[in-house]
Order: sequence, then structure tokens, then C-alpha cells
Amino acid sequence: MRFHSYIPVAAFALLLITAFFADRAAAQSRDQNFPTALTFSEVNGSVAARDIGDARLTTYFYTFDGGQGDIFMNVVTKNLSGDIDIFMADSMQPIAKVVVYADALSTETGRLIYLRKPARLMLRVQGRTPNDEPATFRIKFAGSFIALEGREVDNTPTLDSTGRDDSSGIRVNSVGTILERRAHRTEAELPVSTPAEPTPSAALPSRPVVPKDPPKSSELPPVIPAPDVRTVFGNRTRRSETPTPKADPRTSSPVTKTKPIDPMASIYLRVQLKDGGLVERVMSDVVRFGVDKGVLTIVNKGGKIERYQILNVEKLTIE
Repeated sequence: MRFHSYIPVAAFALLLITAFFADRAAAQSRDQNFPTALTFSEVNGSVAARDIGDARLTTYFYTFDGGQGDIFMNVVTKNLSGDIDIFMADSMQPIAKVVVYADALSTETGRLIYLRKPARLMLRVQGRTPNDEPATFRIKFAGSFIALEGREVDNTPTLDSTGRDDSSGIRVNSVGTILERRAHRTEAELPVSTPAEPTPSAALPSRPVVPKDPPKSSELPPVIPAPDVRTVFGNRTRRSETPTPKADPRTSSPVTKTKPIDPMASIYLRVQLKDGGLVERVMSDVVRFGVDKGVLTIVNKGGKIERYQILNVEKLTIE
């Protein structure tokens, strides 16, 4: 009977220990000065999706010890795009780096780290999700990995704060803009509208209704005749017609235009024939003249054409 009485006590103690370490593993610090201490060789975490347009990366920090020798690191991620780095905790000197890209299925890779002497190391997980689904990662260590003891666990880590708390009614997006406020009011806080009391009609003074009758012909206002234009403007009447411009005495007398004298009227074309004949034409009446194939041709303005054999022409002058 005593043996059976210890079974519930042992199971309860194992449950408390498991819950304690599970709580420590779930804590994910985002402060480099207060990293989460790894008390066992496996890290499980998740990265929540951010708002649309928020390009910030989610970063977690962990710390552990490494002994002399090889440390084996196995990384399994899903829907995560980012980097997984191992640094020296004191100098932040990079030791190993794993670049992961988001995929529909889980991605698994690994690294081998060699330490010549024991050292305190820091693990940094940095990345984001490419969509609205959260990302998950699992990192296992083996080899010369040394988990930190419970007394070395820092109790003041900065946990992930990507969640939203709308209890205050004020919502802020990822860039700090205040969104529309949601009012949380109960029925007791809602204002009660009191209906206005109707005003009795007797309290209002009544106005006598005066019928509007059309005015009678005898009550029409008298027609006032329009004032005389000559009286208003000093016995001067207005004229709508355009005033006739006065004639200029300098241009009123007719001007006799003289016909210009043609200078070609005093020049003559004379053709002396061998038989004693003389052909004389005024150059102003001659359109053109010339010799073509032994024939002298003279074209006058009236259209008259004169032809003479060049063999019969003794002399041709223009004077």
C-alpha cells in the first residue's frame, strides 16, 4: 500500500518539473542584453505575422555554453525567411550563420561548430513571415553543447511583444498611427435621451388670420408720367443715330489725277527696207519683235503681226 501511495506524488512532481521547463523554453527574449537561457538542447519558437507594409524583422536572443570540441546544430523552419546566427556572447564575434527562406513545406539544415576552448555563446533568430501565417522554427544542439543550470537563468527577459492588446480601446498599427477607437460602453454608460415635453398650444399666442383680397381697381396706385427728356437734360434731346463725320476742307475739293507718262512713247522702232520703204512703230505699242529663220516678226498690242524677209531689210534702228 505504501508503494502505491508514492506514485501520485512522483507523477505530480514530474508534472511540475515539466511545466517549469516548458515555461522557460517558451520565453523568447527580444533584448540582446537579457537573452533567454537554454536549459536543454532544443529550442522551439514562432514568429507572428506583422501588418501589411511593416518591414521590420522579429529577433530572438538565446544564450548557452559550449565545451571544447564540436557542437552539432540542426535547424528546422517553416514559413520563415531570415537568418540564424551563433556569436560569442562577450564580443559578438560571428561563428556560424544559417540563411533560411520561406517554403510551403518544412526546411531542414545543419551546422558544425568547433570550439578550441569552452565559451559562452549567443544564438540569434531573426526573420519574418512572407504572408499572414505565423512562422515556426526548431533548433536542436548536440555534441559539446552545455545547457545552463537553473541558477544561471535570468528572470528578467524581454518577451515577444508582437501581440495586440485592445483592452484600452486605442489601437495602433505597426508604424505608430492611431487607428479608429473602439468604444467599450455598457448599457448603463449609454446616455439616456429624455423626450422633450410637448408645448401646449394654448400657451402660444394666436395670430388673427387676415384674408388677402385682390386690390380693387379704384385702389390701384396712380400712374406717374415719365419726365420730359428735354426738361431733364436742359431742353436737349438724345440722338441714337451716329453723328455724321465732318468733311475735311482739305480733301473736299476734287483732286485731278494726272496719267503717268509712258517713257516708251518717245522711242520708235524703225525698219528701213531695201526697196526704199520705211516701217515706223512706237515702242509702247510693240509687244515684241525678233528674227526667226530669216523672218523679222513684229507683234503689236492690238494683235497685229507684221513679217518681213530679213534679206529685204537694210537697217533696223530703235531711237
